[in-house]
Amino acid sequence: MRITLCIVILFIGILSGCTEDKPTIAQELKNPDLSRIQSENKALHDQVIQLQEQLQATQQKYNDLQMSVQSSMAAQQPLATQYPDIADLTSVPQLQKIEIRDAKGSKTITDPDLLNSVSNLFVIKDTAPLGSPPIADIEPVDYLLTTANGTVKVSLVKMGIVSFDDLYPGEIYRVENDAYQLAKAFMSRPSYLGKESTVEKMVNSGLLKVDDKYDVWAAGRIRLIALAFYDAHKTEIKKPKTLSQARMKMTFYYFGKEIQMNLYDGKVEIQDGTLEQWFDLKPEDIEQIRAGFSAA
Repeated sequence: MRITLCIVILFIGILSGCTEDKPTIAQELKNPDLSRIQSENKALHDQVIQLQEQLQATQQKYNDLQMSVQSSMAAQQPLATQYPDIADLTSVPQLQKIEIRDAKGSKTITDPDLLNSVSNLFVIKDTAPLGSPPIADIEPVDYLLTTANGTVKVSLVKMGIVSFDDLYPGEIYRVENDAYQLAKAFMSRPSYLGKESTVEKMVNSGLLKVDDKYDVWAAGRIRLIALAFYDAHKTEIKKPKTLSQARMKMTFYYFGKEIQMNLYDGKVEIQDGTLEQWFDLKPEDIEQIRAGFSAA
C-alpha cells in the first residue's frame, strides 16, 4: 500500500512538472515589447489623423482657389454674356417705350426724343456686391423698358441700384443715380412730402426741358440752374405791358407738375400752376442762369 501511494505521488509530481507555465494578463501588460508596440500603434494612429486633417485643409484650399478662378473668369466676361436676358441694357439701349409704375399708378412715355435722352440712365455699369438688402432711399418704382427685343422690368430699389427679379432674382446692379429722375418728373408726388415753395420744387425737379428741344436729367445740373435763379439779386414786379422775345424757356418737371421759367432781357417770368410771378434781374444774373444750362 505504501508503495502504491508513493508511485501515485511521484506520478502527480511528474505531471505537474510537464504543465506549461502561462503568463497572467497582468504579466502580459507589463511586457516591455507589448508596451512598445502599443505606443508605436498610437503614434501611427495620431499621424494618420493629422494627415487626414491636412488633406481636408488642402482640399478646402483647392476648392476655394477653384471658385476664385471661376469667379475671376466670369467677371472678365462681358456683362452681355453673363446676363443675356438684359444684354440690351449693357450699352445704351434703343428704347421704343417706357412704362413707369409705382403704388399710385403708371405713366407711359413714347416720345422718341424723350426716350433717346433718357436711355443712358439705364445702362448697367456692373453688378453690385451681395450682402444685406439695400436700404431704400427713394419711393419704390418699376420701369418697363421696351426695345426691339422685348420688354424688361427694371425695379429701382435705391439710388443707382436696380434689380431684375423676374430674370435674375437675388442679383442687384449699378446704374446711373439719376435713373430715379424719370419717376420724379412724371409720377405722383409722395404723400409724405410737405408743402414746398416754387424754388424748392424747381431745385428738386426730375427733368428740365429747355426751349422744348433739350432735356436735362442730371439732378446736379438742374439744381445748379434753379439755385442760380434763387441766388440772383431780383425784385418782384408786375407783369410788363411790353416784352421782347424770350431768350430762353425752361420747363421744370416735378412729380407730374410743370413749372415754367422764361428768361427775357433783364426779366424773368415764373409760372407754377395758377401762380405767376415776374422779377427784374441784373443782366449778369440772367447770364448766370443761362451758363448753368450751358454747363449741363
